[in-house]
Amino acid sequence: MFKFNVPISSKIKKNKKFIEISNRFRYALIEYYTTFRKYGHTTNTHRKCRGLNYFLDDLRDEFNEHIVPLLPLKKRKNYWDREVEDKLLNNLQEKTQGSCARNPTYYNKEIRILRKEIEDYCDEKAE
Repeated sequence: MFKFNVPISSKIKKNKKFIEISNRFRYALIEYYTTFRKYGHTTNTHRKCRGLNYFLDDLRDEFNEHIVPLLPLKKRKNYWDREVEDKLLNNLQEKTQGSCARNPTYYNKEIRILRKEIEDYCDEKAE
């Protein structure tokens, strides 16, 4: 259902880091999809969506650091945005009735961690 199916050479697909990123991507989307199917549009689903967005930002950074340099020079620019954000993640939107809008943030990881903690704290206070 949620495969990390990007147009990339078979040599890169055998790369240990690529396999790890691919598996983590798939498991994260399946986990969110399962939560959505079980609970629908709820606060819990909203939190899971936010967590998924931050997780995907981390995965994007790893992919750009470890996999993009293995690509031919012409394909490197905006590869993640073009092949993952624009294609694969649209599938999640369709399957969850638009419940988890992708909101990529391009801050460094430390800032993203702080932002997530603040957002989680605000949610807890609002309850």
